[in-house]
Amino acid sequence: MKSLLLADSAVQRNSSLLDLINNLKQKGYNFYLYHRIDLKSLSEGAWAGEKAFFGPSVHNVFGLWCLYLLLPLFWIFYFFKLLLLKNRRSLDAVICVNDNERLILSPLCRFLGLGLLWIELPESDYLKRSFWLKFCLRFFGKKVKIVV
Repeated sequence: MKSLLLADSAVQRNSSLLDLINNLKQKGYNFYLYHRIDLKSLSEGAWAGEKAFFGPSVHNVFGLWCLYLLLPLFWIFYFFKLLLLKNRRSLDAVICVNDNERLILSPLCRFLGLGLLWIELPESDYLKRSFWLKFCLRFFGKKVKIVV
C-alpha cells in the first residue's frame, strides 16, 4: 500500500482535487495531509494530517523575496519532518499543489529519494507568474511528474 503526503497551502479546497484524492483512497492509497485550514472542514475523520505553514504567497514580489530569504530555514524544518514521515509512515511520494510547497519540498524530496508529483489546478495561470518564480519552478521541476 502506497503512502502519500499531500501538501496544500490553499485557503479553499478544490472539489476536483478532493474527488481525485477520494478515488485514490478507494484504490488503497494512504494519505497524510499538510494543510493550511482546519481538518474538520474536509470530512469527518477521513484525513490524517497537521497544519503547516509554507511561507507568504509567492504571487506578489514582496512575498516571493521573503520566501527566498526564509527558504533555508524552511528546508531545514521540513527536511526533518519529511524524514520522520518517511521512517514512521513509510512515505513513498509527495504531492504538491501550490507554488510555495513546490519551492520548499521539491529539493528535499529529491534528496530523500521520495517520489514527487505536482498537480496543476485549472485556476492556476502559469503566464501570470513572475520571471524568478518561473525560473525556480523550472529548475526544481526537472524530474517531476506534472499532472494537469
